[in-house]
Amino acid sequence: MVHAFYAGMGGFVFDINHEAEKIVRDKPTPFRVTLTARGVSLLAKCGCQLPVISKDSIADKSKADSLAKLLVCVQAVWCLLQYIGRLASHLPVTLLELNTLGHAICALGIYVSWWHKPLDAKDPHVLSGDWLPPSCLQAYMLMCSDFDVGRFNRGNQDTLAVEYTPELQSGVDETVSPGDHPVELGPGQNLPGTSFSIRETQFNPIQHKRRIWTSPFHFRTKRWDEPVSQKLLLQQEDVRRWRSGNEAINQYDAVRAVTRKYTYYLVTIRA
Repeated sequence: MVHAFYAGMGGFVFDINHEAEKIVRDKPTPFRVTLTARGVSLLAKCGCQLPVISKDSIADKSKADSLAKLLVCVQAVWCLLQYIGRLASHLPVTLLELNTLGHAICALGIYVSWWHKPLDAKDPHVLSGDWLPPSCLQAYMLMCSDFDVGRFNRGNQDTLAVEYTPELQSGVDETVSPGDHPVELGPGQNLPGTSFSIRETQFNPIQHKRRIWTSPFHFRTKRWDEPVSQKLLLQQEDVRRWRSGNEAINQYDAVRAVTRKYTYYLVTIRA
């Protein structure tokens, strides 16, 4: 249970360092990736064995020992006993006391359930060695992550949903020019060298709004839409990342099994 909590709270990280080719746009390498619970489960299903960490080593990272948790539980139980005592003595109970009782019961349940959970482990375990997931699996994990979430719908950028279609030909597209030149794609087209295609319904106009003050205390909101071109410029880093991620889908049965369960998104630059 201790190891499960530690893995789920981000206790395992590894560094991405692609010296051969860059797969993440506007992201310097090396950079650190924190594994979520789903990421740990995926590595395990793909045969990547996580290192064994002793329970004492995880407990050493915790900032709250059993004594601190016990004191909180005693306070919650004491609040519950006081409430029962007032009812037994036929004394009135205020809404504030009832609200405090609800918080105390919830806190008691949480502390009992999370008794073995580490707290505030700010020094995660850095994974290293030859067993680390290959570059294609790392690219797939980045492809499924939200590391680009801060750039969604900013400026001249779009966030588009892409659909995985196994029937699409995922071979390398020879029409993609090498180098750093972007690739122009339209709605419904296949991402070069992958089994992913862009959904046509995701090309939406940018909505703007502005306050127009009619008096010092009243204003009206003016809204208008800016039409967009249904052509996208896909950068070469994105092409390489999605190609490598598509390779992981074809190589690992566990990755192929979960691919259909999720919606994938692509951050692109407007043409």
